[in-house]
Amino acid sequence: MLVCAVATKPESGHRGISFLLIDRGEGIRRTALGKLGWHASDNAEIGLDDVFVPGENLLGTLHGGFYEIMANFQWERPLMALGAVGAMQACSTFRRSWSAPCATPGRARSAAVPTRS
Repeated sequence: MLVCAVATKPESGHRGISFLLIDRGEGIRRTALGKLGWHASDNAEIGLDDVFVPGENLLGTLHGGFYEIMANFQWERPLMALGAVGAMQACSTFRRSWSAPCATPGRARSAAVPTRS
């Protein structure tokens, strides 16, 4: 099953995009898109040739897909940033716990390894 943003009314520009659920099968071409960033996200250009999509496979409102994409961006970017901040905090906590004990008695590892708090 594919979730596709489709130009359902091409002459209307961004006001003519709809989200559709499309079963994988004949008449569907997939071309992977090159990316600079998030490689875990599977993005591709999908070509449809004589593919029938029933009306109940419409997600959201007809021709309202652009606005649904924009609503998604409102929370997607901050959540990715919060994930990065959490990872940095975990690294900092690990670094502090690693630099505290030392095999040399009477000397903290942080005295030998440059660290900043």
